[in-house]
Amino acid sequence: MSRILIDTSFVIAVVNPRDPHHAKAVSASEQLSRWSLLVTEAALLEIGDGLARNFREQAVEIIEGFLESDEVEIVQTHDQSPRGGILTLQITPRQGMGNDGLHFLRCNERERH
Repeated sequence: MSRILIDTSFVIAVVNPRDPHHAKAVSASEQLSRWSLLVTEAALLEIGDGLARNFREQAVEIIEGFLESDEVEIVQTHDQSPRGGILTLQITPRQGMGNDGLHFLRCNERERH
């Protein structure tokens, strides 16, 4: 199964109705159940920080949801991939999303040389 890396700006756009990318992010978020998700520890901190002032309750709910879900893998920022490869990111735009930064990132593993 392909995995999708969840980015901080995507989560903030989903939660904040005033974000210029809110509608596209909400639409994209409705399709996430088809994917196995990755989120970094750093992104969890950024989500908490980015939503703390105006969306504290939603931030707590989202972070707890990621931490408790069997469908979400939390990637330690300083770690390498579980099989010893190096995680690299490949931009994979989704149809209809355009090239506006709301694309998903697919993680690929590259063996160390």
